[in-house]
Amino acid sequence: MGTTPSKQTFDDIVSQLRENDITVTSKHEDRRFKYAVMKKNNMLFVVRQYIKTEKFSLRHPDRGIFYFNTIPEALEIVNSLALSQKECKIDATLWDSERADERELRFTFYTYDLQQAAREYELLKTKLTPLGVTLGQLTPKLQAITVLPYNEVDAVKTIIIEDFGIKWQDYSKKSQRAIMTPSHSA
Repeated sequence: MGTTPSKQTFDDIVSQLRENDITVTSKHEDRRFKYAVMKKNNMLFVVRQYIKTEKFSLRHPDRGIFYFNTIPEALEIVNSLALSQKECKIDATLWDSERADERELRFTFYTYDLQQAAREYELLKTKLTPLGVTLGQLTPKLQAITVLPYNEVDAVKTIIIEDFGIKWQDYSKKSQRAIMTPSHSA
């Protein structure tokens, strides 16, 4: 059958990826894995080696974990992830706020490009202002938060979903019934 190729080390893999226009931002290890945080264009990912089995994998925060054995396989994974990377995706999530008659609406910007997130934030802010919705500052977690009166939630939800095409999730737990019915003391 022939000779088997010598096993590549983690450092070999990282240096060969570096030669293919991929930069290494940091390297570290713990008891389970050796890690290299890498960047291609604006896409961050982690190349890692499981120490116990010496198997290699590439972990992308949004797309998951991909296993590979050779550099060509790793490059194919990286290139396919880079090509399929979408524009900045925005999700809206509704949460309870401290006051029972209000809800907190969080817009999360999914991108690694901070400038792109800032542009998308400004566009969304411009669209929401005429509706009377004041968008809070963009946080380090790339979220913009606003507080809405509960009775305006449905109208804003319709606009967000239908007009802006933004995915909406409701994580609020306080029911409208609890707000509408006066509390009776015993």
